[in-house]
Formats: sequence, structure tokens, C-alpha cells
Amino acid sequence: MSVINLTSAMGILAMLNEPQPILKNHALWNLNNLVDRFWPEISTRLPIIESLYEDETFEHRQLAALLVSKVLYYLGELKESLSYALKAGNLFDVSEESDYVHTLLGKNKAVDGYFLRIVPFDQFKS
Repeated sequence: MSVINLTSAMGILAMLNEPQPILKNHALWNLNNLVDRFWPEISTRLPIIESLYEDETFEHRQLAALLVSKVLYYLGELKESLSYALKAGNLFDVSEESDYVHTLLGKNKAVDGYFLRIVPFDQFKS
């Protein structure tokens, strides 16, 4: 088995413009796995990826939200990144051991505020 060493994400990014949802999903999945290396290139297509999240008929909206969140994280937009991470639902794995997850959960009090609003105080008592 040979390993392909990518030097650019442009080919994968081009799939985001394809009309077939399966190709868009394939692109999102691959870009999500490559975002730590190619976030500057991916950021040039952020409006397209955001529009996939906003399209309620697109089956993989949460994956688009996760990718947007990661790109925003690398751009230093932590509050917006957290917002999209929460929109990613279960795809945002809070148990993941990564700088991305640790930073979003550690530097934003929004998560604590969110849980305090939805979880009754009585549930925190021993």
C-alpha cells in the first residue's frame, strides 16, 4: 500500500462545488481529516462550507459545522468556533484529546453557561 503525500487540498476543495451530495460529503470528510495541515487553503472556501451547514436539505450539515469550527479555531475565532462546534452535535467529541477540543472547552465559559441553563441545579448535588 502506498501513501500519498498531499501538498495541497485544492483538488479536494474543488469537490465542494460538485452537484452530487456524496462528493461534497467525501470532500468534507477528507478536509476534516486534513484541516490541521491545510486550514489556510480550506479557509478560502469557508463561505461554501458554511452554506452547506445552512442548507437544511444537506444530509451532512453537522460535518460541515465541525469543519467550519476547526477552521475558525485555527483562525483564532474561538467564540465562533465553539458556536459551530456545538452545531456539529455528536461529531464534536468533547472527549477527544486535542488542542482544538481543550482550547474550546477551556477558554470559553460559554459551555459552562450553556449547561447551567439546561441542567437543573439540583442535579449537581451529591
